[in-house]
Amino acid sequence: MRRRRLKIEYVCIIVLIVLFYSFIALNIFSYRKGRVSVEEKRELLEMPKLNKDMLLSGKFIKEFDAFLTDNIVYRKKLIDISKKINTLYSINKKDDIVFLDNNIDFFDEGNEAVDKDNNILESAADENKIEAEVETIETEDNQKNLLTPQNVLDQSIGDVNDFKVNGSYILYKGLPYFTGYTAEIYFSKTANIINDINKIISKKTLSVMPVPTHTIFIDDEKLIKHIGNQIEGIDKFLSKLDDDIIKINLCEEFLKHKDEYLYYYSDHHWTHLACYYAYVEFCKSVGIEPHELSYFDETILTNEFVGTVYDYTHDERTKDLKDVAYAYLPRKSCKMKNYYKSGIVRKYESCAVDYEKGYPAFIGGDSAVSVIEVEENNKDDTILVIKDSYGNGFIPFLTEHYGKIVVYDPRYIDKKIYEYLPELGMDVNNFKDILIITQFFTCNSRTWIDKMHQNFDIVDNIGNQ
Repeated sequence: MRRRRLKIEYVCIIVLIVLFYSFIALNIFSYRKGRVSVEEKRELLEMPKLNKDMLLSGKFIKEFDAFLTDNIVYRKKLIDISKKINTLYSINKKDDIVFLDNNIDFFDEGNEAVDKDNNILESAADENKIEAEVETIETEDNQKNLLTPQNVLDQSIGDVNDFKVNGSYILYKGLPYFTGYTAEIYFSKTANIINDINKIISKKTLSVMPVPTHTIFIDDEKLIKHIGNQIEGIDKFLSKLDDDIIKINLCEEFLKHKDEYLYYYSDHHWTHLACYYAYVEFCKSVGIEPHELSYFDETILTNEFVGTVYDYTHDERTKDLKDVAYAYLPRKSCKMKNYYKSGIVRKYESCAVDYEKGYPAFIGGDSAVSVIEVEENNKDDTILVIKDSYGNGFIPFLTEHYGKIVVYDPRYIDKKIYEYLPELGMDVNNFKDILIITQFFTCNSRTWIDKMHQNFDIVDNIGNQ
């Protein structure tokens, strides 16, 4: 009897071993190089190379384990099921604060992170970049992090349940907020690049507008302590810019309108009403008379705009969130060309297209370079806008005042902006104004800083023309 039991145990062990190695073989044979996770906006890890050094050092086993985790069969479905279980477990809890567990690098893209129409997923962020970034920050002059998603674990906020700040969205009093992350050490790095640009283009007007996310409206002091004080962060960042740079701080103005519809519920972007208030502040800063809101044509792009929150978190509490996407369209007609990294050029008769897309309708979403021409305005009134996706909604307002608007997005470009200019019939010396407009966390991220350095020839060429 005992022998028989041992035989059964041996058979079970053998079956388990066969199943284990079959599972590994299945994953290896189903592996395809260059696979991309759309939700995480990154390329999945590739099969590590097997050699003597890798094997003896133990590095192969470690990397192979990470490879299997990244390329497991039905990975996306398993992740979705896991998220649903986690969210359903606490769906009936009356949580004031719930963290929607995900790590999203929005700094390498915008709401249109994967521009599904244009197939612009040509480079993906490294998932390990976030953790490496935090480690670097901790060792450099003991600089304090404004937000440290990987370091804050199970912090108790008042009487509410514990939560983890290890991603990009937080559910606070039933509404999702995009928290972002950055560190004070990056303020100086970004400011130094902007100050260098300012020195070379001294005859032009340079404005900088870091746009806050809606966490500036959270007034829970204990929560702010752990997610970072964005208002103080913006102040510190702007203080590092040269005195002759126009610094546009939107926090005070936005706080005056905090009860208005300034940010989407289902998305991390600001609404077009918020863009209007930013437009007014910009006009005041450069000596332009802004139009009243009633001047623009109020239009509903779509009353069923669904943004990034559920797509990236798969949290059941955000599944039914929808927004009404309003637009305040300019009266002056314009023509627009969008230039994509892939070489595609698209022409439009407006700076707002495909209304049903909601926020991505503004300037047709993200592209490497956009050129907008307004026949009614003075051709000598030109502006260069360096932006991330937050700039998209803001730019249509500029068509009321500029004859030509050149829009440059460092995240989607693989050649210097001056290389485009001759093709556009544009002399760089014709720029009257230059505006840098990004979400606050974007311009103070390592990805943005790296991109600006890669395209730094724009500054040399502006100075040498």
